[in-house]
Amino acid sequence: MTDETLESIKKMNTELTAMFKDYKGMGESYKTMQGQVSDLSKKLDETIKSYDGELVALKTGIISAPPKGAGSISPEMKGMIDYLNTGENKAAAISTVANPTTGGYVVPNTFIAQVIPKLRDSDNIRANAEVIPVNGMVADLPYEIDEGETIWVGENQTRSADGSGTIGLAHIPVNEVISKIRVSKRLLMSSAIDIENYLVSSLTNKMGRDTEAAFVSGDGFQKPYGVFTDPTVSTVASGNASALTANGIIDLVGALTSAADANAKFYGGRGALAAIMKLRDDKNPGLWAPPAGAGLPSTVMGYPYMVCPSAPAVAAGTKPLILGDMYSAYKIVQGQSMTMERDTLTGADIGQVIIRFSSYLGGQCIMPSSIVAQKVGAS
Repeated sequence: MTDETLESIKKMNTELTAMFKDYKGMGESYKTMQGQVSDLSKKLDETIKSYDGELVALKTGIISAPPKGAGSISPEMKGMIDYLNTGENKAAAISTVANPTTGGYVVPNTFIAQVIPKLRDSDNIRANAEVIPVNGMVADLPYEIDEGETIWVGENQTRSADGSGTIGLAHIPVNEVISKIRVSKRLLMSSAIDIENYLVSSLTNKMGRDTEAAFVSGDGFQKPYGVFTDPTVSTVASGNASALTANGIIDLVGALTSAADANAKFYGGRGALAAIMKLRDDKNPGLWAPPAGAGLPSTVMGYPYMVCPSAPAVAAGTKPLILGDMYSAYKIVQGQSMTMERDTLTGADIGQVIIRFSSYLGGQCIMPSSIVAQKVGAS
């Protein structure tokens, strides 16, 4: 019985009572009708009282009924939960039962349609070297080996034609770097996440980090020669067989040419930076200084320190630290921009799509005199 129906019955009972008060002079007919109305009115009152009583009991049971124990639920609720968790009706979203602090009996999980990427370090050579766009597979880059000679002469002295300077020609191979991934066609079509865009972003980021690492430590075989592995870069000993020293770093600064000083930066891994930070004591504040502001690098002897995670670790015989003008020293040649190919045919029989990426890059230290490396060793 609804509340509206109940109110209608109450109203009808009131109207019947008032109506028969107006017809008291009708004799026996009135008495007979009054008896029938009285019986009907009693039944209506009993129905109303019964309904009100059940409603009060229901409210009391909901509000003040003592729990049967921690986590207990009614048989009806348990049956519903069992139904949702079995057979074809299984709902992976059921996570909370009889726990009001987390939302009541049934709380659906919210699926967040994104992938949280891991934070990964990247090297800092490309951002500081000169990047030159090219079209071919080998880049010929002229560079100065020796400058012309200046000679003071007398009024009638023979002018020498010697010492005209030397120009070299660097041949930098433009190497191809590729990457590919297979993904099911069903996943591409039905995923709540834009899987294709995620994969494109993730793989291009991975290729970028790998090519950056080659500019640091590449061996020159089908990839660039890294600045830390280039044998033409001059070195200064650290002064210790297996560690960096303050005097060794000072000697490194002293070995740098004055022309390279204006744009010079330190390049090395976090291990080398930590070793430099420890070169201090109570009387010596050390060579390292924290960043001057948000987004700025820390400094070593006033030079910015650029972190290169692919740089060698501090160990006997390694070159974990470089100081100099990287823009002048190292040249990166960039072929055509990175391309993406979506292959829907090769894996079509097994429901796969292959996404391929390719890029063309080269790198070489053209002017090694603009930088100098610290080699860990006593001499």
